[in-house]
Amino acid sequence: MKKTKLISSGVACLLGLTIISGCNSQSVDKTSSTEGRTPIESQSSTEVETIKVENSVDVQVEEVIEGELKESDRLLAEVFANTDVSIYGKTTGTVSEILVKKGDTVKKGQVIGKLDQTEAQLKLRQAEAALAVANANLEHSNKMGTSGELANSQLKQAEQTYASVKRTMEQGLTLAQANYNRSKKLFEEKALSKGELENAENAYLQAKNQYQSQLDQAQTALINARSQVNTADKNGRVTQANVQQGKVEVDISRNALENTLIKSTIDGIVTDIQVQEGDTINPQKPIATVINLDPMIVKVNVSEKSLASFQKGTQLDLQVPSQNIKVKGSITYVGLKASDQSKLFPVEIEVPNPKGTLLPGMKAEVSSTNGQAGILIPTDAILERNGKSVAYVVNGERVAEKEISIASKGTEKTLIGSGVKPGDKVVIKGQSQLKDNAKIRIVP
Repeated sequence: MKKTKLISSGVACLLGLTIISGCNSQSVDKTSSTEGRTPIESQSSTEVETIKVENSVDVQVEEVIEGELKESDRLLAEVFANTDVSIYGKTTGTVSEILVKKGDTVKKGQVIGKLDQTEAQLKLRQAEAALAVANANLEHSNKMGTSGELANSQLKQAEQTYASVKRTMEQGLTLAQANYNRSKKLFEEKALSKGELENAENAYLQAKNQYQSQLDQAQTALINARSQVNTADKNGRVTQANVQQGKVEVDISRNALENTLIKSTIDGIVTDIQVQEGDTINPQKPIATVINLDPMIVKVNVSEKSLASFQKGTQLDLQVPSQNIKVKGSITYVGLKASDQSKLFPVEIEVPNPKGTLLPGMKAEVSSTNGQAGILIPTDAILERNGKSVAYVVNGERVAEKEISIASKGTEKTLIGSGVKPGDKVVIKGQSQLKDNAKIRIVP
């Protein structure tokens, strides 16, 4: 409480000014009691008491929420051809024709050059002639029956002859043996002379010898017939093998002739030709370069913090500022190991390029969004006081100053670790005029 003593001959005037001044400063002056004073003292002196009233600060507030803070990044990247290949010949030879020039569009399998074909064509004709001879021999063999049909017929006849001879001679031998045995019995009974017995024995021995001789002859004929069959089969197989070998030689020669044609291995555009007509090349020497421009590959290096936003299959926005090109691409590869130098992870993005507007070497920008979940406070609510981050939390008609820890700061929202909780209302306008326990009035 403030006391002011005013002594003047114009007491009433000064007292009035004091009261008016107190009202302008939002304070009230009270005239102190004059009891115990003389009338003159009461008229010549006055005590005024002032009471100061606290102002309210007009503020706007916003509620603290729990959610996800999204951050957008633009990363520098470079455009590469999807496929960039060197075209090689398949054999050694002299270039006889170049059928394309730089800038030409080619298809996979299209002939872009030729080697001299003279020797390859001669070898093919030679192989085709040898095959024709082998086919003629096989045809002749089939017509003459030497393919095995005649030999098989002769073998069948020899088998029948052998069986017939064996059966006939066995019958004769059996009969001669039976006659000899009967003669021996009669001789023992004195019913047959010794001469007759000897005749029977000689007949048996002759039948036995004849049986063995005839059987041996028939068996020899059978063996010869079987040998002829084997020989015929072998000759037939050799003739057929000659035909197969001839076909293989023709295929090899045709392949050699085909290898004199230099073909593109991909669809694309010819960007370089490294040889000219008359040059001698080998399979290790590149002939031309062809690149495929649709789709293109955009390569970008990503930090560990941003890696979570770059998953295989994710769609991303890209742009080439120099050409005012904006496109979308899909992540096709995410590196499993960061670079030892940059500590960044390689990422490849496939981008459709049907019109060929993107070219290798162009600089691109890749847009990505990272999200972190937690407690979000309006960024405008944060003040720096005495080296600390603070916010003012509404507590009835007053505010409490709270120190907060910032995890990640965004343009509109800031992710915090501590200091306030979801549901708290914090001051976002008028906070610069506040201090702890200040009185406020919330306005729209």
